[in-house]
Amino acid sequence: MEHKKIIFVILVLIISVNCKAITWTKLVYSIAKIESNQNSKAIGKHNDVGFLQLTPVYVKEVNRICGKRKYTLRDRYSIRKSIEMFNIYQSHYNPHHLIKKAIRLHNPKASTKYMNKILALL
Repeated sequence: MEHKKIIFVILVLIISVNCKAITWTKLVYSIAKIESNQNSKAIGKHNDVGFLQLTPVYVKEVNRICGKRKYTLRDRYSIRKSIEMFNIYQSHYNPHHLIKKAIRLHNPKASTKYMNKILALL
């Protein structure tokens, strides 16, 4: 009987981790939908570009976190590299991957309306 309980707990943990991963992936794509309509070539109003509308300051901070110049401003146009930078930034400042905190970190000046738009897409 104890063996079945252990298996059950393991399955619950696996499902929980997978659900968090799915939610996180949906969050990234929801932010991209609101920021750029998921367009990797999008150009914003405040020197923000690409899929996630990253700024030069964002790239600089990710490089500081990495401890080396791993990303360039051009990398903001790459969906894969933009997501990598987003994940590095979030893992550093939001290690528990809290959804609302992630949205605020990504766009600190954003309104409640912005947050609600993203949350509605999840």
